[in-house]
Amino acid sequence: MGFDLQTEIIDEIYDPGPEGHIMQVLHEGQLIISEEHRNNSYEVERGETLSIVVSKSTGGMTTIPDLRCKTLQEARFQLSAMQLSLGEIELIGATDDMDQAYVTDQVPFPLEDPEENKMERGGPINLWVSPIRPGYCDSLQNE
Repeated sequence: MGFDLQTEIIDEIYDPGPEGHIMQVLHEGQLIISEEHRNNSYEVERGETLSIVVSKSTGGMTTIPDLRCKTLQEARFQLSAMQLSLGEIELIGATDDMDQAYVTDQVPFPLEDPEENKMERGGPINLWVSPIRPGYCDSLQNE
């Protein structure tokens, strides 16, 4: 208060920690403080406005998981843990217990290149499920 500084939140960026933490402080577009940088010699005049970037818990990128051969119950758990959402579910065949049906396919499908195998947190993954465990599951577990 003694410096009569004003602040304004100008942006929010994803961070896995709690929401609302200050991630960056800028003055007139100049970065003053961030996780990697701190300019201790930067001077701000009394009454000036500092621009603040704060954390948010949504957004950001995560790896696309391979859910094939998991039960729908296991896939739901993994999606929740990765902050992804379950999109549409298409049942192939008939079952009395959807949670125990096996994932046979998904969209988006995981890519081999780790740099490209990403999607935004919160995004949906559509699943095809069957009460019969696919024959290729044993070979997938050996990879």
